Amino acid sequence: MRVMNPTATEPGFIALCIQLAQATFTEAMPGNAEPKKPADLSRTTARRPTEARWITALGNWFHRQQVKEREAYLAKSADIFELERRIRYLERRPYY
Repeated sequence: MRVMNPTATEPGFIALCIQLAQATFTEAMPGNAEPKKPADLSRTTARRPTEARWITALGNWFHRQQVKEREAYLAKSADIFELERRIRYLERRPYY
């Protein structure tokens, strides 16, 4: 930790808070940060396991099917009042 010149010379709570903040966040300040090393780009294209990809694809498919069912249910409404009633019903109903 580097020693810094205190900005507040008067003793008190605010001066203590400023000194604590300076001591804590010195490395995080843009001017005080050490230069970063260039990134190693040789292993940046890490692939997820195939199980995770097909599970994600299956979850997306189920979601699309649920959306299609909801849209078909809403499309069967005869007028705007029934459509609003169906929308309220779907909003209040749990999804599981």
